Amino acid sequence: MDEFNSSDIEFDAPVKKSRRILGQRSIQQMIDKAPDLRIQSKKTAKQLSFGTGRQETKDAQLLTIERFKTFRTDALRHANFKDSFSGDDAIRFLDSIIGIIIPSRRNKPAPNASTAISMIRSLSLYSIFTYNHRFTPQESARINTWFDDAKRAGRLTVGNWSERIKVGVSTLSYMVKTWFKYYIQNGTISWDIVLYKAMSVVIVGALACRVGDVARSSLSYAMEYIRYRDIEIAISSATLEPVQWRDLEAKFTLRFTKFKRDTPRENDIIYLAPLDNEEVNHICPLALLISHCLRHGLVQPVGAKSLQDVLDYAVSSGTRTIQWVYPDYPVMVSLAHSRLLLTITASGLQLSKTIKLMGIMSGVVGNLTGHCLRSGAARDISHLPTTVFDGVGLTTPAVAAVLNHSEATFSKGTSRHYAGEMSALVYNERIKVMPTPRGAPKITSEPVFDIYRAPVSLEEIQIWQKDNQSIDSNPLSFNSIRKARKAIRDARLKNVWEESKTFTTAATETSEIVLEDLSTNTKALPRKDALRSIPVSDAVSPPVNHNDLAWHSNIDPRLLSDIQNPQSLCVAEDEGYVTGSAFDIDEDVLGQVEVASSELNALHTIIAPMRMDDGQSADVNDKVDYVDGNDDDNLVVDQEELLGLLGEAEEKRGDSSSIHGFVDKWTRINAVNNKRFAEAWPRYSDENVTFEESIEPFCATGNTRDFPTPFLFTCTTSGCNYSTIRKFNLSKHSETCTEESVRASQAVIHPFSCDRVGCAAVFTTKHNLQNHIYHVHSDRGKPCANSEQWGCDPNTLYTPKELAAHRNTHGFPCSCAFPGCKLKTQFSSKNGYRAHLKKAHKISSAGYMPSPIAKPKAGGQNKRKRPGVEEKSSDS
Repeated sequence: MDEFNSSDIEFDAPVKKSRRILGQRSIQQMIDKAPDLRIQSKKTAKQLSFGTGRQETKDAQLLTIERFKTFRTDALRHANFKDSFSGDDAIRFLDSIIGIIIPSRRNKPAPNASTAISMIRSLSLYSIFTYNHRFTPQESARINTWFDDAKRAGRLTVGNWSERIKVGVSTLSYMVKTWFKYYIQNGTISWDIVLYKAMSVVIVGALACRVGDVARSSLSYAMEYIRYRDIEIAISSATLEPVQWRDLEAKFTLRFTKFKRDTPRENDIIYLAPLDNEEVNHICPLALLISHCLRHGLVQPVGAKSLQDVLDYAVSSGTRTIQWVYPDYPVMVSLAHSRLLLTITASGLQLSKTIKLMGIMSGVVGNLTGHCLRSGAARDISHLPTTVFDGVGLTTPAVAAVLNHSEATFSKGTSRHYAGEMSALVYNERIKVMPTPRGAPKITSEPVFDIYRAPVSLEEIQIWQKDNQSIDSNPLSFNSIRKARKAIRDARLKNVWEESKTFTTAATETSEIVLEDLSTNTKALPRKDALRSIPVSDAVSPPVNHNDLAWHSNIDPRLLSDIQNPQSLCVAEDEGYVTGSAFDIDEDVLGQVEVASSELNALHTIIAPMRMDDGQSADVNDKVDYVDGNDDDNLVVDQEELLGLLGEAEEKRGDSSSIHGFVDKWTRINAVNNKRFAEAWPRYSDENVTFEESIEPFCATGNTRDFPTPFLFTCTTSGCNYSTIRKFNLSKHSETCTEESVRASQAVIHPFSCDRVGCAAVFTTKHNLQNHIYHVHSDRGKPCANSEQWGCDPNTLYTPKELAAHRNTHGFPCSCAFPGCKLKTQFSSKNGYRAHLKKAHKISSAGYMPSPIAKPKAGGQNKRKRPGVEEKSSDS
């Protein structure tokens, strides 16, 4: 029998039964594109640079490597970087650099140990990436020994250097109340900013999230922030009409939380329900959000004036949800001077600064950060009863057991991913319980904010720079002075905290602040013509490029011609405001953001302040005239209009303690504490100066906001009723105002009193009484002086107020006369037309208005005598 050798037998590979070879398309494409792929792949491989992670992580890694290269070149005398470095080289670098770098926190003696760990990790990865060299076990052991020695020697600090303050919902409530109270009493350059900042802090506290989860993180310019489309406020499907505030429920989707920014489908979802209690309305995130949106026209229906309008529109919509006008707009927005940039997202630093400022203003002992709200939320939740989390979708080991998940799988969060988000209304439960556990933040009774905000003199700055051995090349530069000023103010805070002897907690302080009792409007009133058409000032135009042809296309053609038209006005541009994604109001500037309190009883001193009743001459800057026409007939303002501007009666607008009253209050308030606004206000009262050319650049208008009025500074002396729109005037008045002088002034007899029904005004002179009657109570009618020119009925008699409104209608309605304007709207008043010319065509030219009314000559026969005002006599 022949010997059998299996090697003599060959088998072919089995033929796959598939009708086509898997991956054949991609294989064929690689064959077809082989020349291009050879070049592109080599380029990619050769151009790889060291660094992994997000941009800020890469920057930190590259900074370590650049420092190490410098050390190798100058200290170790390495001729080139072709050869790898040893573990001892890394130790020598680390030992040197920790003594050079300056800790980010002031008064911190050494860098944190985590900084050294990060540098060690970067050097290790760089060695593998560049030289294919790993630290040997011996080198790793020596590095670990050096690290332990540095910690024990105090050259590296371990753990959190600053005390972690836990701001729970009780402390948050006190901080927000104090925030509103302060600005109501001290004035603000923009109520838009005050309300927005309160909203931003409350949302972060309610969601218990990081500031970077809702705002833009540093060096991140993608859409990694919360937008309005991520907030769904829906009406419960079981709700029958009429829909009420408590029938809403909100769903917040956080798409870019920490460690999930590269996994867009793994989102965090948090549910909230509205609050409707006068004690907590100020920390209701939904009420503040809708108030903010109403002020800026960001919620449907367009032109909504109240919360009820929003609810009615949501009911009528098919989705039964509150609709956003611009769903892709960021919720947290940047700031530019006194404006909000609604299309540019805020950085997390802005929110952290606001939280810190709120803490200082409230007297909280310690520097607050954004993480304090998150820590406080965790502490609140740990003190909630366990029944709160029964049946709300909390993923437990029982859920993992049903899914046959191992403990490791459960620990990784896979079971939670299967079960979905928790549906508990955690923030609402925190509000119900309002926990005030032991260890709540201390609150000092000292006036911390006034001490912190006190001006820092140049002498103080120079002393600080000398004592701290400042190494700045230019100690008088903006950054050097700013750094010194911040350090001095922080030192003031620390001294106050250390010297303060009386401390309380938020639970004992919050109830003392009653926001609905605080007035939010001034008694100064706008001219009546301005109320006809108030432009919306939310959109801040970008800086104009004068070399751009598109810009020239919008200029009045007569302005570009060689022949100058004396009637044409200059091109209107936004004055004093800048835009930019990185511009946020610094905490030093934020002190200007403040509000007003007022009364109605002394209104005649503002409407006709010929002379103050205490015998002092009224400053010209205190005069608030409401002129729209060619003479003084138009100064009258009746009581009904005043009530309408200062706030309707409770039965019309609702109790301010209710949620509707709360939203109405904060969507309307628009008193402005701005020096430039106060300077422009008297010019605005001149009939020849329009709203756009006077106060508009210094205030926000439109939507639900009241017409902007100047903040009134009032004298704090007991019994004194003096008020002014200029802070300087109040300072001058306060120098001589004492309780004795007030009593002496009140002892002066006021023999001239107004006899009109419901008016209690009294005057020391007959002249002032006559002016008061003429401006406030005049009912004498007269015809329009330009009836022939404009076709008015000469037999119609007008009161001064009616005549002012009538003159605004001369030549209107009319359409835009700008060449090429496609707008077919008929404008009913001058202000609306002027606003259109400015916004759409970047011009403000009288040449496009209907022919102006000829003004009477200033002197001689054309000077008219006011009815009811006698010639000046000795008794006046």
